[in-house]
Amino acid sequence: KATKCRPFVDKIKGHREPIVAMLSPNGDNGQRLYSASTDGWLYVWDIPNKEITHKIQLSIPPTTTQLILRASAKLERRNGGLISGEIYSWNIKSGEIIGCYHHHSNKIISLQKISSRVLTSIELAGREVVLWDTLSARLEDRVKLAHQITAFTATEERLFIIAERHHLYVFDTEKRTM
Repeated sequence: KATKCRPFVDKIKGHREPIVAMLSPNGDNGQRLYSASTDGWLYVWDIPNKEITHKIQLSIPPTTTQLILRASAKLERRNGGLISGEIYSWNIKSGEIIGCYHHHSNKIISLQKISSRVLTSIELAGREVVLWDTLSARLEDRVKLAHQITAFTATEERLFIIAERHHLYVFDTEKRTM
């Protein structure tokens, strides 16, 4: 039996270069969308009205292959992981860099905000999850594993990490124990 493909609902135009990341904030009911392209522009979209509400020139353009956007709780900053391994925080209104996190040496493949002040990151082929203090932009803790991480999710209380060979690790973020 053949499956029918449904046509897309709508198309909105804006970026002139390839889009490398999109984010629709939780709790927003699809009203806003953030998109970043290789030319260094971050657009904030009003989806119901099909228009761009803000255009922000990021002080460091995202690379062509990797940018991961994550929203902070206050929605005034965005975190982006670059192919070079750095993580930046941008002020959503001005586009200026307000924080830079240095530790990774490879492409960032996952960024997750787990509380108002803790951000987690994993690099490509990584064997550790890094916990960052977003107020000071400093490395707060690391969870090192024997095997490469294949999947990861986080809540405020716990990190759930799946590594090669189907190992599941649960890390308590408050007690800092497995």
